[in-house]
Amino acid sequence: MLLQYSGYGYAKRGAPVVLVKQMRRMRRHQPTLHLVTMFHELFAYGPPTSSSFWLSPVQRWVAASLAKLSDRLITNRAASAKWLEAHVPSQRGQIRVSPVFSNLGEVLDAPLPTRREKHMVFFGYQAELWDADFGGLRRVIEVVKPSQVTILGRSAEIPVEVFGDITVTRTGWLSAEEVSSILRTARWGLVAYNPDYLGKSGLLAAFMAHGVVPLLVEGHLPLSEGLQRGVHVVAVKDLSVAPPGVDSISTAGAQWYLPHNRANTAKVFAELLTA
Repeated sequence: MLLQYSGYGYAKRGAPVVLVKQMRRMRRHQPTLHLVTMFHELFAYGPPTSSSFWLSPVQRWVAASLAKLSDRLITNRAASAKWLEAHVPSQRGQIRVSPVFSNLGEVLDAPLPTRREKHMVFFGYQAELWDADFGGLRRVIEVVKPSQVTILGRSAEIPVEVFGDITVTRTGWLSAEEVSSILRTARWGLVAYNPDYLGKSGLLAAFMAHGVVPLLVEGHLPLSEGLQRGVHVVAVKDLSVAPPGVDSISTAGAQWYLPHNRANTAKVFAELLTA
């Protein structure tokens, strides 16, 4: 049995205590069942003014309990694997780490960035992560000087003056195939994401799977999962220092992505389920 675990998929507050009870019941009735659990998330946290602060202990208990009930464990972050090992010492050194694959398709013959237009893309919902005045985004536009910008998915309410005279296309919701066809044409992909959680970033996976060079807003901070600034991604802070070798970064990103693309992820799951 394969259990894909992300707390909020099972309970509104991300603390599905009933899931633990049912899994315990199942293990009692089927003691020989081989259970593999993929932890997409473990628990949330935040300031005392947030509900996640008060719910975090329960979420941690649920994650630890499910891990103890499982025969094999897999997760998308090295930090998550370390946390799980601390709660299930018998799994130390055996937990697989597999960053997420692209759910927007993969391109095996993606053209190098320098063979594409200076097209920059980003997903509209990430606009909320910028300052209210969009100063950071404006500076990226000024340095990159894209030939066009495509805002994918939800339409972001960004003042037109941020983009100057650059053509901006807001796509609205599209199918995965339609997004994939757009990513094939892009040189830059803007990512506003916590550097410590890049292993679970579907945006980063999609960009790398299409040969797009990721522009990481917080790339100046320590990166996770073996990613390196200036090698696999470009930190926005570095844009004004020297123009990066975009082709080499695209190639290195594709090589980093390869071990956990869809086909190789399937092999990992097959191996764990048949072990």
